[in-house]
Amino acid sequence: MTSTPRGARRITPIRSADRAAAIRRALEVRAAGGVPLIGDERWSEDAWATLVRRAAGARLPEDAEWATMTSGTTGSPRILLRSDASWAASYPGIDRALGVRAGDRMLLPVHPVSSMTVYGAAHARARGIEWSVPRRARLSAADLAGPTLMHGTPHHLADALDLLEGGASSTLRAVLV
Repeated sequence: MTSTPRGARRITPIRSADRAAAIRRALEVRAAGGVPLIGDERWSEDAWATLVRRAAGARLPEDAEWATMTSGTTGSPRILLRSDASWAASYPGIDRALGVRAGDRMLLPVHPVSSMTVYGAAHARARGIEWSVPRRARLSAADLAGPTLMHGTPHHLADALDLLEGGASSTLRAVLV
């Protein structure tokens, strides 16, 4: 947590077509005591400006350390605030389920606007695990070579299985869906 006065911290909106750069920036903001929020580069400029205004006016609880977005399927996307502690409490269970070990590399195929990817990046950072994102929006065979773990959706698992059935080689050992 930062030593800034209560209410002085602000959400830092981040948006980039380079998904890895957006995640790296979010991790930098968090490491500096800020509250990162990754937006979707596909949103219109008006939608992005609205989100930035909402983020600028947000009152942050003292334990807010991450900001993520809802999907917006039932209306406008909403900002959700998280603490490191709320996610870190699950890391030991996830470590056991995935069999996390030294030298692992996490593939994060979900768009970084998703809390799933932000959580995966935070988990990887906390465990000293390297992470990567796909080269394009859809997984390719090349994306499966290198990572030992994947944190994705059922859609991404299906894509990975299709690639494997098509003859792709893979270093994946475990997948969290």
